[in-house]
Amino acid sequence: MKQRGFTLIELMIVIAIIGILVTVVMPSYRHYVLESQREGTMTKLLQVVQLQERFYQNNVTYTADMAALGFTINATGQWEVNFNGIATYGIEIFTCDDDTIYPDLPDIRQCFIVAATPMTGVADEDSFMGLFAADNRGRKVLDFDKSVIRDWSGNDLTNADCPECIANRVNY
Repeated sequence: MKQRGFTLIELMIVIAIIGILVTVVMPSYRHYVLESQREGTMTKLLQVVQLQERFYQNNVTYTADMAALGFTINATGQWEVNFNGIATYGIEIFTCDDDTIYPDLPDIRQCFIVAATPMTGVADEDSFMGLFAADNRGRKVLDFDKSVIRDWSGNDLTNADCPECIANRVNY
């Protein structure tokens, strides 16, 4: 009589192959998840910029209050961006130093920077868990570990390209 089934050796080989595949696939999957979170956060930043422009049209000034734009904020004044129920980034608004940028205009807020800072994640394992920012001048920057500021395409920016980005680094 012939027995049907798998031997213990065959089962162990299959489990070892599955383990190797999981080891190879998991970093790629993690990278994909982080990339999608980054893209989602960038989209949300641009939505905040659009709402700021609408606010400016109605009030002739920008606001530094996310609640004034209709967002639910946490205790630190940030709008939390959630992915799969986990707060990943906190988005907030900073106003620029108007005297430096527009010295001849009256004291109204003419400049803002919307910044998204990571709330979760380990910076060493994730090169994408850095700060994202956009402003009313159309600049979109990335600032990882406050060493190099880049545009969203990955090009390095100098102080001349974005002086407000360097000056407002202390805010975020």
